[in-house]
Amino acid sequence: MAIEFGSRKETFENYKVYETMLAGRPFKVEMGKMCGLSNASALIRYGETCVMCNVVMSPKPREGVDFFPLNVEYEEKLYAAGRIPGSFMRREGRPGERAILTSRVVDRPMRPLFPKEMRNDVCITMTVMSLDPDCSPEIAGMIGASLVTAVSDIPWNGPIGGVQVGLVDGEIVLNPTQEQRKVSDLALTVAATMDKIVMIEAGANEVDEDTMLNAIKAAHVEIKKIIEFINRIVAERGKQQERVKLPMWLNITLIVLFAAIAVTLILRFTVYKENQLMNYISSLLLGVTCLVLFYTRRFKHTKKDSTFYTLVTVLLTVMGIVYTAMGLIGILTMFGII
Repeated sequence: MAIEFGSRKETFENYKVYETMLAGRPFKVEMGKMCGLSNASALIRYGETCVMCNVVMSPKPREGVDFFPLNVEYEEKLYAAGRIPGSFMRREGRPGERAILTSRVVDRPMRPLFPKEMRNDVCITMTVMSLDPDCSPEIAGMIGASLVTAVSDIPWNGPIGGVQVGLVDGEIVLNPTQEQRKVSDLALTVAATMDKIVMIEAGANEVDEDTMLNAIKAAHVEIKKIIEFINRIVAERGKQQERVKLPMWLNITLIVLFAAIAVTLILRFTVYKENQLMNYISSLLLGVTCLVLFYTRRFKHTKKDSTFYTLVTVLLTVMGIVYTAMGLIGILTMFGII
């Protein structure tokens, strides 16, 4: 009775299946049925391969760290291949080399797209539920990780997509099957956004540059289709991204620098207006303060803030360069150095 009740789609109001084609094979995304406590969750089905992807974020930033604590876990289970551990050890062991490398391949293109000032713990987990050797679980996991992060309320400038590329009998093959990988002269993994390639991992048997370039371009064309598919899902059920809470020291620094700029401007055009030397010194201090403020604000933000912070960055840069040059040239001229 419990199994029958849990399998009814009617009991999950937000349950929906999204379908597309990836390299000629069906690619399905199931959402709204499992892992309701995570920030976002999806069950990815690529051919007969099935990967459960989840992402969670801590409500508060971690104290006392100067890095972004992102944890990407790719979990391989023996039951995914229809095997049960036997003999003396009946438990799953630690992650194998392939699982560790896959976690890194997913981490590399995703990490730079998070805000630089973010200090909340984020954990992305990809669990292989079943395995089809012809449909890469690594690619399914990468796309699933990108999807759930983009759908969630976690600040992120994605999504990304990824494909594998092979070269069989001189022909470029996207997401090659197990037999094709054995005879392929190229083992290429490409991850990209809609506009740029963000990660390439490759091994080849003396492949020329033109062939490699064509393989990367073919991969990006397929990735764009994947990202369009992800964007449709995000448009339908994506959550509002949370604003990143800046560390206290950075807030204090910004307030002090803004105050310094305001005070320097007031002094320059009032008290030091008639004093040429102090005028140049105040200009130099104003320019240096603007450049320091520009440097402290030089971190990535979510897309909704990008236009505002671009304008602020341009303004601070121009003011910093102009006032620093004015003050420095003026002081050197007064003392006869130039």
